[in-house]
Amino acid sequence: MTRSDYWKNRDELEKEANQKYINQDSAYLKELEAHYNLMLDNINKQIDAEYSSLANRNHVSIDLAMQQVSQMDVSIYSTKAKQIVEEAAKIKNKVSYSDYPDAVNQELRVYNATMRINRLELLKANVGLEIQNVGLEIYNEASNRLAQRYKAESKRQAGILGLNEPADRLYASPDMRNVINATVKGATWSQRLWANQQGLRYAVNQLLTTGATNSNRQKLKELLQTTVNNWRYVTQRLINTELARVQYKAQKDSITKADYKYVKWIAEPKACSTCNRIARTDNGWGKGVWELEKVPDIPQDTHPNCRCAISAHWVSENKEEARTTDQSPLTSEEMEKIIGFDKVAALKQYMSSESYLLNDCLRNDVKLNDNQQKLVDNLDSALAKLPKYKSDKPLNRDFLRSFQLMDIEDAFEIVKKWRREGGYQDKAYISTSKGHYGEDEELIHMIIKKYHSGVDLSSIDKKLYISDKEQEVLFSRNTKFNIISVEEDKVHKKLIVIAEEADE
Repeated sequence: MTRSDYWKNRDELEKEANQKYINQDSAYLKELEAHYNLMLDNINKQIDAEYSSLANRNHVSIDLAMQQVSQMDVSIYSTKAKQIVEEAAKIKNKVSYSDYPDAVNQELRVYNATMRINRLELLKANVGLEIQNVGLEIYNEASNRLAQRYKAESKRQAGILGLNEPADRLYASPDMRNVINATVKGATWSQRLWANQQGLRYAVNQLLTTGATNSNRQKLKELLQTTVNNWRYVTQRLINTELARVQYKAQKDSITKADYKYVKWIAEPKACSTCNRIARTDNGWGKGVWELEKVPDIPQDTHPNCRCAISAHWVSENKEEARTTDQSPLTSEEMEKIIGFDKVAALKQYMSSESYLLNDCLRNDVKLNDNQQKLVDNLDSALAKLPKYKSDKPLNRDFLRSFQLMDIEDAFEIVKKWRREGGYQDKAYISTSKGHYGEDEELIHMIIKKYHSGVDLSSIDKKLYISDKEQEVLFSRNTKFNIISVEEDKVHKKLIVIAEEADE
């Protein structure tokens, strides 16, 4: 097996591992839904009990909010509250990553002070207990699951990367606690969970207040169902996002410990446009390969519910240097060290006067003579081996008047043809420039905003240039460019075409 084949297989194994996690978490989020369904059932029972209480009072139509609270009601409530306090204490004594149990105790003290006012407040307090109870259950399960995910992924990565740190030590390590309880965009995951439960309690209280004087019990239950479902989704999204974040951090921490410099972006099967763009980006080492220090973070640089991942990736020393920028263009002497004298000579020959005739032959399928074929062979080899040009600045390609392009009407027809064919593609080599060399004499001005396979020839031989605007970046034959937009410049009577180099 070649090294290239090994890394391809690794990519597939990483995709399978990520999908396994996604499947596990989907099943867990379904279980979480059951907590909310049980909570909703209990809330509805509380409401039914209050309506029954009114009915037992000879059907007297007295506003629920004005009913007094009996000592028995207080006793029942106190028993429930005590159970939740005890559960919070148990969780607090376990490995804990937040002050969530403390917040529960503070909230219960508020309930205890208000629930004696009237039956509506008692109902709200009892419903609040149900919400707090499910919140504690979810917090306990989720915190354990987050710890297990960090431990499992760290252990998996250790096996792959040859790390010797025992998995048991990872469970109680400060690193894991710091990861799980990290502040992301101003809050920890447990603070967000608490805020979600508070939001649910507030929304339910509003419904109970409105429904206290409304005899339509069925309508109240329907509104409660919708409200609980909405807040349940918010919690599911939070936990799904956090599981992916902790998994990503375990991967990144392990890769850092193993001294890898590069990672491969593993897009989830249903990846969005943002994540697919990250997976398609070629930074000079292949699609989706990023420097470890510059790879986008999950979810900070992606989105909630993102289930993408990263894996360690090897880049050869040659590829590590396989980039040129405006600050580091290659001279002919530097190119010769990479591709040899004959291929550099072919590039210079192409850039002098040979390009017009050669490209015309290629474009029209004219049989090449021996010298032309040798030139093409050397050019193809040079463009394949030389470092690729990287810049945030766009490149330009101008289409001047010719036999096929006489006026603006011809320009419109040519662009229509490109769009029908799925983009601009030429059988010939495609010369572009860092500057706008057409100077508004062209009929089509193409601005190439994204590209990945061009070779910067701007410093190969300064004698070849008439002006600084003609700093050539050359693309191989049959390179395809997608048409993004077309705009007519009526002042200069030309079309401005925005394009991007197509993926390989």
